[in-house]
Amino acid sequence: MNEKREIVGQWWLPSNVEDRWTGTLILENGETPRLNVTIPRGFSGVNTDQPPPPVLHGHDDHGKPVTLLFPGWAGSHGTMAMSQHRFSAGYAVLGIHLPHATDLRVHKLRFGVQYLNEWLGITGFQDQSQCLPVTLNITYRQLEPLTYVINPDLKITIGTNCSFTPNRNRQIISEDHHLQFESPTGFSLEESKRLIVAIRQLLHFAVLKPVYLLWLNGEQNGYGLTHEDRFYPHNIEIWCSINRDPIESGQPPDRWVFRFSDVQGRFSDLMANWLKFCDDYREALGCYSATVYHRFPDSMEFLCLTQALEAYHGVKHGRRKFKLRILELTNQFLPQLIGLVSNADSFADVVWHNRDYYTHHESEIKQQGRVVSGGDLYRLSEKLRLIFQMCVLTELGIPSERFVRLRRQLANEIIDYT
Repeated sequence: MNEKREIVGQWWLPSNVEDRWTGTLILENGETPRLNVTIPRGFSGVNTDQPPPPVLHGHDDHGKPVTLLFPGWAGSHGTMAMSQHRFSAGYAVLGIHLPHATDLRVHKLRFGVQYLNEWLGITGFQDQSQCLPVTLNITYRQLEPLTYVINPDLKITIGTNCSFTPNRNRQIISEDHHLQFESPTGFSLEESKRLIVAIRQLLHFAVLKPVYLLWLNGEQNGYGLTHEDRFYPHNIEIWCSINRDPIESGQPPDRWVFRFSDVQGRFSDLMANWLKFCDDYREALGCYSATVYHRFPDSMEFLCLTQALEAYHGVKHGRRKFKLRILELTNQFLPQLIGLVSNADSFADVVWHNRDYYTHHESEIKQQGRVVSGGDLYRLSEKLRLIFQMCVLTELGIPSERFVRLRRQLANEIIDYT
């Protein structure tokens, strides 16, 4: 777990290295990095009326370099002699100075994400525990990394960290899993974000819940120290606002839509196809994901889901009229929609008319009695969500027998306060 950190150090503009300020960088899960600095009055390098610089540099009290990417003015106040300035930043990069965000490139990218441990379902704890009246035996053996080649320039490794905390009254063995992408050409910030988002989306379709990043770091070829002919790479740590705390879902195995054991034998091919799918269907996934990570009004959620399905169908099948797109996708999964959709053509009509109304708000559509609202609109969106999830799971090669597990998302009861 990433605890809140306050890094006290010196900070400066890359264009004026000699003039440095004392300040504190605050890093906290779910929050943007924040820097509070004290600057002498009249200092010419800070002008909040101008656009902020592309980066800010600093170092902690041990001399470790820090770069703040995409800094912004967050406010200031002061006296006749000194002023307090507050900056926010898109990313805090610990362990390296960068001239610009585009200069960030790591050749090994490691991160942890929520639900990863449970999704993997692998552990070094041996099933040989004996609970005796006097003795308790626990056996643990650290797992070897699992490496999969995605293509000649990219491989992914499932790694395991373990720690042992000895104490006179309590001894703790902790185990945690992470993913590492590795490439000889390296990953830029944008490429790193692409890989992280792909993994978060993959796990989402397995657990059907929001999935957030826990921590992120990397290594850069040639950046480190050499001691006694051995090279030790510097760890580059990256903080951003999507970092969250771990979550224990407590879900039994049969409540996951799929787990690592279901795809382990073809994991290399699955990841290669999934990364391509995320690129090809970026708009569709983005529209769908907006409804996962944000609570919209019912009409906006409905429109996001219709756009997700239209974008998916458009990329896969080319140009069609909107109703035909919904009709074809509904017919494809009609056996899995028993009890929810009885007639695909009627369902496509309802989706079509409501999409037109909530997009254009033409009164004649509503006057004809074709528009639903309240609980009926919420139910309509639920069905669209299931269809989109079925589309994606089909692309992942998950058998349709698992689709029944998607119905656990359906609301048991909807109360309209109107």
